[in-house]
Amino acid sequence: MAAAEAARADLIGAGAWRATGTKREAAVLGPDGFAALARATRIPVVAIGGVRPADVAAVRRAVAPF
Repeated sequence: MAAAEAARADLIGAGAWRATGTKREAAVLGPDGFAALARATRIPVVAIGGVRPADVAAVRRAVAPF
């Protein structure tokens, strides 16, 4: 996060939201991990990796207070 802030990034892609078949080695953040990352920065965080339409409400809840 510090590197993204220092680089003045416009957004941060964070994932995987859930396990996928394309990047089996990716750590799965899930709602709690995603929310923790979103709280750690002022930069908007976008969920990537296995996000489905049914996950939109959970993603919004994870970042809602920010």
